[in-house]
Amino acid sequence: GGSVKNVFGGGNEGLVGTSNVNINGGTINGTIFGSGNGSTSHTNNANVNIKHDINDVYGGSFAGTAGTATVNIISGNINGTVFGAGYGEESQTTSTIVNIDNNVKDVYGGSFAGVTENATVNINSGTVSGTVYGAGEGSTSTTDLTTVNIKSNVVDAFGGSYAGFAGTTNVNLIS
Repeated sequence: GGSVKNVFGGGNEGLVGTSNVNINGGTINGTIFGSGNGSTSHTNNANVNIKHDINDVYGGSFAGTAGTATVNIISGNINGTVFGAGYGEESQTTSTIVNIDNNVKDVYGGSFAGVTENATVNINSGTVSGTVYGAGEGSTSTTDLTTVNIKSNVVDAFGGSYAGFAGTTNVNLIS
């Protein structure tokens, strides 16, 4: 398999209709982003499908915008963090869907520091060894609506964020 530092499904500064990032093997030494890199990058629909061991994954962009970002952790262990949305304060994502079907450390439906309108996290199977947050991580992260659906093993689950703002939050434990 190949080796790469970072993977971006979208463009560096450009526009992309739909991005599909499929990780089935190889070595990822950095981070996976479903959308683009720069502040003017935009992806309408970003899809990330993981079937291999990796560190960190973002459904959205590093600094740009994304419409809908979907992250599917199908197999492989995630040793870092899964974010449904983007990284930077400039990143904006309209809607995120994170589906967890294998082992992960921490999960955020929103972004590290940016804005997310609607975030959904579905813990279907596998184990979350850390924490699930419906919203984002950083103090500048903002998420308007979060839904966390738990069908498997989770240590702690929060509808809101670690340090940012969350509007309406919903946490559902489902049998």
